[in-house]
Amino acid sequence: MNNEYNEEGFNKSGFDRQGYNTLGYNSLGFDRCGYDTLGFNLKGFNRQGFNKNGYNENGYDKDGYDEEGYDEDGHDKDGYGKDGYNKKGSHKDGYLHDEYGRSPTYYDYYWSGGDDGISSFKYDVNGYDRYGYNHRGYNKQGYDRDGINQEGFNEDGFDEEGFDEEGANRDGFDKDGINVYTNTIYDEKGFDKDRFNKDRIHELTNTKYNIDGYDKDGYDKDGFNDFGFDRCGFNREGFDEDGFHKDTDTKYNKNGFDEYGYHKDTHTHYDKDGFDKDGFDKDKNQKE
Repeated sequence: MNNEYNEEGFNKSGFDRQGYNTLGYNSLGFDRCGYDTLGFNLKGFNRQGFNKNGYNENGYDKDGYDEEGYDEDGHDKDGYGKDGYNKKGSHKDGYLHDEYGRSPTYYDYYWSGGDDGISSFKYDVNGYDRYGYNHRGYNKQGYDRDGINQEGFNEDGFDEEGFDEEGANRDGFDKDGINVYTNTIYDEKGFDKDRFNKDRIHELTNTKYNIDGYDKDGYDKDGFNDFGFDRCGFNREGFDEDGFHKDTDTKYNKNGFDEYGYHKDTHTHYDKDGFDKDGFDKDKNQKE
């Protein structure tokens, strides 16, 4: 019976109590570490993590290349991808035949010197790189990589300030706010460049305030502009842009605080009684 063991600990089939023969392999042909006589485990990988074809579980050989000869970034041993381009955008043959289907019969390329001193071609026979831009950075339509042409206009015909070649924006107003079609400050629908009509009503909100909450003059419902000053030039704390308070005509308000909230006597954010400019102490208790 196979469950009877001799003095050396092996049964009639030649296996010990753990199921291994005298050579250290089990009935499936694997040793105690899980490798067969050729050094491969059940998944087919050796102790170094490679299969019989020399590739690891991720499909790469010891040098980091797959069966097609490309690394995990998609480049071969010479640094070129499957499309024939390297990381610098140069094609191994000097032209863009892979991407654009070109097969030039003559050589007339722009080229750039590589870091290793070897010249590598970046442009096709028409002078365009793999992305369709020439050595000056413009495509066939005359626009650079930011979509701007040499005159400074985008593909919609407007410059960075939003004006076209005629000097008008998308609503038909020039930089002075004159509509190029009506030759007045109002367009054909009766709205100015900021979309307010003669009655100071905004086109989109149908109120005297725009979508940002400011009226025709640039003030909100509390009377302050985008910079935080009212029509008289004072902020919500009562200070002008030079730091003078409207009630005292000094750098301090009537309670002795300046525009930054510092008290003139204590030089801190609290007065001698321990209250700040808003009347609260350090524990947020309001001054009675």
